[in-house]
Amino acid sequence: MTNITPTRFEENALALFVSLLCSPFDEDHIVHNRPTSNLFLLENYNPISLKQYSRRLAKYFECSDHAFIVAAIYIQRASSSRADLFTKKRIHKLLAISLVLATKFTDDVHHNQTFYAATCGIDIEELNQLESSFLELIGFKCFISEEEFLCSSIYLRYLQQVAFPIRK
Repeated sequence: MTNITPTRFEENALALFVSLLCSPFDEDHIVHNRPTSNLFLLENYNPISLKQYSRRLAKYFECSDHAFIVAAIYIQRASSSRADLFTKKRIHKLLAISLVLATKFTDDVHHNQTFYAATCGIDIEELNQLESSFLELIGFKCFISEEEFLCSSIYLRYLQQVAFPIRK
């Protein structure tokens, strides 16, 4: 990944990507006769938009563009494992945890658990539990091949250009 240097892209592309994976159902439902758990569930559902939340995380995490691309790959892996978790009441925590893990994996400098918990709006015990659960969802596969990284980078840029075209 060292010879791939993406230009700065807005965190909006990641928020859009995550929202595309989100189920159209507002309430939890049963998929393939498997009830969803309370994993990643927001107790008081009245969140800010994914776009605003993604901007908040980008602002305070101070993470690299690489972390956003890796977070998108982690999210794709998680959705392949448990698509039923991608509902409106869970998507914010899934986005946050994927970016926390991606930042820790890709960036040389990152914040401590207390900082990430406060920024994500959860307590540290929940952050630790969610990290563990998310790692299980992705089969503890944190490594990203150069090809996978490049494909995801191109896809996120495409999403950004389609959803947020540059106006002249």
